[in-house]
Amino acid sequence: MPYAKPVFRFAERNDAALILHFIKELARYEKLEHEVVATKELLEDLYVTPEYRGRGYGKALLQKLAEIAVQRGCGRLEWWCLDWNKPSIDFYLSLGAEPMKDWTVYRIAGDSLSNLAEQSQIRKEE
Repeated sequence: MPYAKPVFRFAERNDAALILHFIKELARYEKLEHEVVATKELLEDLYVTPEYRGRGYGKALLQKLAEIAVQRGCGRLEWWCLDWNKPSIDFYLSLGAEPMKDWTVYRIAGDSLSNLAEQSQIRKEE
């Protein structure tokens, strides 16, 4: 039985609760739910629910993103994946993606983020 053809559209404000649900579900899968700080007001992530994996939806999603990137004159499409997530890594490699071995992702969060932001405020007052 053929699967339904995916429909792509830009997210709208009223999609925020569903998107946040997906972010939390993805974080549970990644064993990082305790780090979710997203709210409906501030969102950014891509996710295919487990029951739709292996049906071509993830590939269709990345194809659509590639199409948007090319239309907008972007030279590349980048994303992050946890090192232990072998099924996703294998999928990305099958698309022709290459791991960026010469690059390291850095993150500032929590107190370090607040401290850095506070330093910016101090300079504005000077």
